[in-house]
Amino acid sequence: MKHPSLPSATPAGRDCLARLCLQHLEQEQAALETALAALCASRAALLRGETAGLSAEQQQAAAAVCGHLRQLRNDFRATAAVILNLPTEDVTLSVLADALSGETGRLVASARERLARLAAEVRRLIAANASLVRTSLDFVQRFLRDLTGAPTPSRYGPAGTIQEPACAPLLQARG
Repeated sequence: MKHPSLPSATPAGRDCLARLCLQHLEQEQAALETALAALCASRAALLRGETAGLSAEQQQAAAAVCGHLRQLRNDFRATAAVILNLPTEDVTLSVLADALSGETGRLVASARERLARLAAEVRRLIAANASLVRTSLDFVQRFLRDLTGAPTPSRYGPAGTIQEPACAPLLQARG
């Protein structure tokens, strides 16, 4: 859908916008590919039980990169909004693909699809890694609870009654 105010951008403005847009999309794609590689490496480390590669410094560095990219995205959208005479919040890749007709518009639309696929894969790996971490933490908590004989939290079974623990503690200390 074409936005009614798009024709107000000058040809020079559209050329500038095309260059800026393609540069920005390359940065976004590179950042998502880097995030995807880091998530794959984290998943492999989690599956091997190697947590040394999951340091807080690495997580902080990744968060800083994401923050920087977010700022670049906001700056790009603000610049595009001025060129297109639109409110910043209306600048989307769909609007840009419409505004940049021809080959550049097709490149933007294609990049939008690639970025959507990469972002979906990043979200999927984040969820998968979080599930691995939760499962590992749950295992360790149950192991320590069983090892020390700590009381097992009450759980309800399918019939709505409290279920007793399936096993006794592995160690029992006598004073």
